This record gives sequence, C-alpha cells and structure tokens, in this order.
Amino acid sequence: MDKKEETKRTICVNLAEGMSKKDSAIMAGISEKTFYRWVAEDDSFDSQVEAKILEYKQKIIQSVTLNAFKNGSIGLEILRRRWPKEWNVPLRNDWTNNGKQTGGVIVLPSNGRDVLTN
Repeated sequence: MDKKEETKRTICVNLAEGMSKKDSAIMAGISEKTFYRWVAEDDSFDSQVEAKILEYKQKIIQSVTLNAFKNGSIGLEILRRRWPKEWNVPLRNDWTNNGKQTGGVIVLPSNGRDVLTN
C-alpha cells in the first residue's frame, strides 16, 4: 500500500473513532486543504469518509439510546432533539419553597399530561 492510500486509511480510522475531518487529516499528517482535495478527486475516498462518519454516528446513537432507558433526562433530550416541535417545551417552574425551586412541571404537548420533575 502506498503512502497516500495508507494516509487515507488512517483518516478513515480516525473518523470512525469520532474525530473531525480536520483533526483526522492533521493526525494523519496532511493538511485540511489536502484532505478536501483528495475527497474532491476521489469518489471512492469520499464515500469511505462519509461511511466512516455514519459508522461513528451509529455507535453514538446506539450508546445514547441504551443509556436513555437508564436515565430519563437523556431520553427526554433525545426526544427534544429528534422531534423539537413536539418535545422542545420549556420547564415551568411552578413549585417553590420560600423562594427556592423545589420542582417543576413539564407539560407534554402530545397528551397534555404533566410530568413532575425535581
């Protein structure tokens, strides 16, 4: 394998581990400008780059989804980001104790029921 192909392989490994395109290129020993030139010149490399980014994204989504079942806050944040019109509602600070917040209410737009939070 020649030096250029080895560098491309290293970049793809870095991308699959979550590095940015710029950082992946620099860590592989090339400039960001060279990276984008290679992507523009080589459709196969461009496809590999996008596939490695999606591979990392899939790993993150799986990890977050698994942890969402353990932590409701993570689950709510996923819902807010994935379906913002339906789930991105502000916390209403309704309950206080001598001026200090002791809890709140989130009104769920889909069913109108309140969920108590602390």
